[in-house]
Amino acid sequence: TALQVIKAGLHVLVEKPFDPTEEEAGFLIALAAKKSLSLAIGFELMFNPYVELLARVIQEIGLQEAELGRIKKIELNLLNELLPGREIPRDINAFEDLGSRLLSILHRLFGAGQLKDIRNADSNSEDIYEDASFECDFTTQDRTIPAVFRVSKNYKVNAAPVTDRSVKIITTKGNSIEVKLFA
Repeated sequence: TALQVIKAGLHVLVEKPFDPTEEEAGFLIALAAKKSLSLAIGFELMFNPYVELLARVIQEIGLQEAELGRIKKIELNLLNELLPGREIPRDINAFEDLGSRLLSILHRLFGAGQLKDIRNADSNSEDIYEDASFECDFTTQDRTIPAVFRVSKNYKVNAAPVTDRSVKIITTKGNSIEVKLFA
């Protein structure tokens, strides 16, 4: 476990979920800091090549703001179909499981920030373990960007399974750029 590795004096890279409770996570963070050790969570999407492409696109939008417009909104989708014979895990809800991956993308693209003013929260299936969506503001030191999060462990359109893993940026001049996270 992460605790054993930290006690052994080694740096730790953990997968999410980081720890079952906020208190346990806080304890591990404090212990790692006390021992001057790194403790990090590995999010596979944060350094995905498509996210890197999106980072370059966002930089280009900033350079050509007069022509393209400012970023007005960002939509993040991580909609997965449930594989045959699998059940939806009940140990963590859809946003905690999948939404944290999308939040890591926002952090990669815009720097450290917080989700504020969460609104229009919804679940298509009325099962938060299956799917969730909401709007919010992602606020960093120098900007606030309206964001839409959509996550699902079992996404369907007209009863047909669908997968959509994408990030879409909409600018104030009506331009939109969508990047699929997996080819």
